[in-house]
Amino acid sequence: MSDKGQLIITNFDRFRRKNSREVYLSFQKTLEDSVDQRQKILGGSCVELVNVGETQDSSNWKSVKKFLIAKCDIDKYDSALLIGNDDIVPFCRFPNNADGEVVYSDSYYFDLQEGTDHYPVLSVGRLPDTLGHDDGHLLLDLIQKASEYQEQVSPCDQGGITSEVWYYISRTILEQASLPFDNLISSPPFGVVASKVVRFPLTENHLKAQSILLFNLHGEKETPYWFGERRNNGVGDWLEAGSEISVALTPEFVDQCNLINSLVISSACHTTAILDKEINTSLALSFLNRGCLAVIGPSSTAYSYRVKRGSSVSLTGINLICYLFLKNVIDGKPLGESLRLAKVYYSSRNEYDDVNILGCNLLGDPRIKIQWNQERRGVYDRVR
Repeated sequence: MSDKGQLIITNFDRFRRKNSREVYLSFQKTLEDSVDQRQKILGGSCVELVNVGETQDSSNWKSVKKFLIAKCDIDKYDSALLIGNDDIVPFCRFPNNADGEVVYSDSYYFDLQEGTDHYPVLSVGRLPDTLGHDDGHLLLDLIQKASEYQEQVSPCDQGGITSEVWYYISRTILEQASLPFDNLISSPPFGVVASKVVRFPLTENHLKAQSILLFNLHGEKETPYWFGERRNNGVGDWLEAGSEISVALTPEFVDQCNLINSLVISSACHTTAILDKEINTSLALSFLNRGCLAVIGPSSTAYSYRVKRGSSVSLTGINLICYLFLKNVIDGKPLGESLRLAKVYYSSRNEYDDVNILGCNLLGDPRIKIQWNQERRGVYDRVR
């Protein structure tokens, strides 16, 4: 772990206006206790609590970024943790010219190098709350857990769900990261006829505590579900004719699962677009509510580049970013640094892919570092 410190960034004024006085006081104490706990864990490193409510226009991300850069000695830190949803600390916003959407980015707050397409100098994560008044339960729980989790997590399983059409890409992500793929299931399942829209039958054994969970599915901005897909003219064929869509995952199902200490890696579109969302309308918030350490994924429509039919399977676009993140995590880097390095590496080779690079966010503490069980690590090593 770096000997540098961490910035904790929130807006007390906005949180107070959003919640009751009792909830606000509980939030203030929980956050201050968390800062003290982090200071003990980091030793001599600095943990600085920053209230962006002091800036003139705290609803404007450009004003917030200017305030942070002017107030904080960035060289003293290696990570920043944003506390609250977009209405507390706004996402940075960029147009996606391809389809008129907005790309929401946290890492751009610390993208400081002129002339570089995207080079965040700090790792960044966010602990969100919800749109509504849930008495702050989700956020307070996330703050407390993040303080306890520091370097204490040992995943012992792996699983996930992929669209049938992306099965081999998903398998490649796991194989190249030296993880087994026997618990990766496809939606719709191979060899099963699916109607235009059907529910994909899952059991709780598919999603477990202390797991690395990979989801390579379709996501939509308004709908809280993730969808699987089969193309009747062959897995891996890029023709759209004959597609079959199934509901692969819902917040209602996630709410039945014990996901303590699991890590979610998702390439589903709009995974981290949590603005205006509740636990039952966002799978990312549902995962965090059920105990996941963190969720990474895109905030808008994500892309992967198509390869010619018959060519060897290769990773591109959001799939490559997810693989680079996962590989860095397995190699022992903290979650935030794993994503930062993935973005820097990918940006240096794909300089025009702002949508995937900027829009892939981490919902979780960037300083959490997974400690691999040595016996399990031996299993992974044998898969190489």
